[in-house]
Amino acid sequence: AIMAATDSMHLRVPIELGERGYDILIGSGLLSQPSAWSGLPKAATAVIVSNATVAPLYARRLQSALASLYANLQLIELPDGEAHKGWDALNLIFEPARWRALRSACRGKAAACGPATTSSSSHWSLA
Repeated sequence: AIMAATDSMHLRVPIELGERGYDILIGSGLLSQPSAWSGLPKAATAVIVSNATVAPLYARRLQSALASLYANLQLIELPDGEAHKGWDALNLIFEPARWRALRSACRGKAAACGPATTSSSSHWSLA
């Protein structure tokens, strides 16, 4: 990857993944610069994924910076450390989105859709 200085204080690192490519910005004060958000996708919902070490330092500022761009902004805070980088952590990221989509699909269909409880957890199911 070729790194390009965006100005004297910031570095842009392109992540080459074809259509899924994106840039990583490295530098001071990026949370307070609207230009840092100019390339984000347009959507109603956005998810911030952080860890227990970084979130307390930056999550509120990031949420404030993104609030005008997204009607629904979710924060998912994962445990810190390499031991928590696996399928269980990935499920913590995707489960809330799945539940929101399922609850949305269930609106107005109380007879056909509702909570089903198992011994270990509560799940929503479409009948």
